[in-house]
Amino acid sequence: MQRFEKPFRKHSFSWLDLRLGFTLIEIMFSFLILVVAVLAACGIINFGHKGTKKDFRNVRALQLLESRMNEVLQLSYSTISNSFAGTTGTFNASSSAIPGIELGDDGTGENLLKVSLKFTRIPITFGYSPIDITNPNYISIATQTWTFLPETTTGGYFPDKIIRAEITVAWLEEYVKVPRLMNAFTYIVDLEN
Repeated sequence: MQRFEKPFRKHSFSWLDLRLGFTLIEIMFSFLILVVAVLAACGIINFGHKGTKKDFRNVRALQLLESRMNEVLQLSYSTISNSFAGTTGTFNASSSAIPGIELGDDGTGENLLKVSLKFTRIPITFGYSPIDITNPNYISIATQTWTFLPETTTGGYFPDKIIRAEITVAWLEEYVKVPRLMNAFTYIVDLEN
């Protein structure tokens, strides 16, 4: 029995020997996949850009709010109290009667922020319990010897000793056209009189 074996033949080929090619449909389908991928990437980049601009406006508004609040805190109680009559005073223009505080528009276009300030006088009433200093066991530096008398409100009403200061930064959200605002408030107490 004789076996016929083919001798091992080494094949070499070049690109010319390959009879492969791409049809127009395959090229168009590949291009379509590329276009869809690029459009998806552009959508993600655009969405991220909108979020970044929104975050930038929020940070800028917060910095502006902090800056104006620091300016208010540097003013004395009498300066603030003399800047308005009645129980409330609202300021929103840069020509306000408040020295050293810039109010009104800050920025332009989509970066426009509007800064306003409102002062409100807060009447305060409080009661207190006086210490009985006629107690024979009373020693001023030993709190365990203090005896308190019943609570009283006599002299505990102060209609013009506290002012509430509120700063508001407002803007119009660029894409959805929704008004947004950020505010902070503090109390200024008359410690001068």
